[in-house]
Amino acid sequence: MIKKTYHLQLDLTGTQFQDYNRSSLLFFDIETTGLTARMSYIYLIGAIAWEDNCWKCTQWFAQNTIEEPDILKEFLAYTQDKTLLIHFNGDRFDIPYINEKCETYHLDTTLSSIISRDLLRMIRPLRKMLQLTSLKQKSLESFLHVNRDDEYSGGELIQVYQRYQRTPNETDLKLLLLHNYEDLLGMIAILPILSYQTILNKIYHITSYEVNGDSLDVQARLPVLLPRPFSYIGELYSIHAEKDQMKIMVPGTREPLKYFFPDYKNYYYLPEEDMALHKSVAAFVDKDHREPARASTCYSRKKGFYLPQNDKLFTPVFKTDYYNRQLYFSCNEAFLADPDNITNYVHHLLSDL
Repeated sequence: MIKKTYHLQLDLTGTQFQDYNRSSLLFFDIETTGLTARMSYIYLIGAIAWEDNCWKCTQWFAQNTIEEPDILKEFLAYTQDKTLLIHFNGDRFDIPYINEKCETYHLDTTLSSIISRDLLRMIRPLRKMLQLTSLKQKSLESFLHVNRDDEYSGGELIQVYQRYQRTPNETDLKLLLLHNYEDLLGMIAILPILSYQTILNKIYHITSYEVNGDSLDVQARLPVLLPRPFSYIGELYSIHAEKDQMKIMVPGTREPLKYFFPDYKNYYYLPEEDMALHKSVAAFVDKDHREPARASTCYSRKKGFYLPQNDKLFTPVFKTDYYNRQLYFSCNEAFLADPDNITNYVHHLLSDL
């Protein structure tokens, strides 16, 4: 077994883990010769932890499959005083894989009892908003413009390890260690992407808003600095966010919209006026100029400035026609006078992210 230790200059300030006791944290990643524990082996385990008042990266490398239980024992001992494991896809791969290997070698493991944070699971909800085409770690690193020296995938390195087993050499060893080392550093490098969660979690403050032409423009301040700007164009709105500022633009319409009365059987429709009147009033209209209202013709038309909504958040509700599923409400002075209305409306729109 080969053990390597490196000193690191890391800063978790601004990340979700900045307030944790550094000594309790453990970032880890494993390298294997396959995807199933029964049919493959762990040949390398890497970890980053706070030791001796500094961050250190430790790697345990099995020079052959016989040394697999040795690196497992070393790693498990290393985790004993840790209370938070941080990994990338470890809930589905690394931890179950290690646990199965421990069963094979009759080793005690407490990994499943330690609180675990899977960065992949934490980042996945951001995929739509950030328009991420892939959630692979290297793709996320590219999104944040994180550079690597390692050019191999884990799958490609299986052959490199097999070659190393046949003929141990420093060149292959460096390739194998580098990939794991940069996977570990990459985990920490992508932590800032979690700052976008403040938008999904509705943790922002509306600072200003105004009707600008045919749209409602809302400015908000975020409690964190975003690692890079992003724009998102949805069906009803668009977002542009940069640093700690976010702008939401919601196109509206000034076309007259229809309010549909629910009890259409009590109304007459006046085709020439293109509107419905209650029977108590329409009774005075000539019979040739009225007809019993249907659900689709039982409406009044009203001019104004309207904004879209996905549900009946604000009432009364308006539509372009009876069969159109898009709902609107009147963006009038009363609506704009209450800042809580704007906050609730923005939360409503962004809930589809």
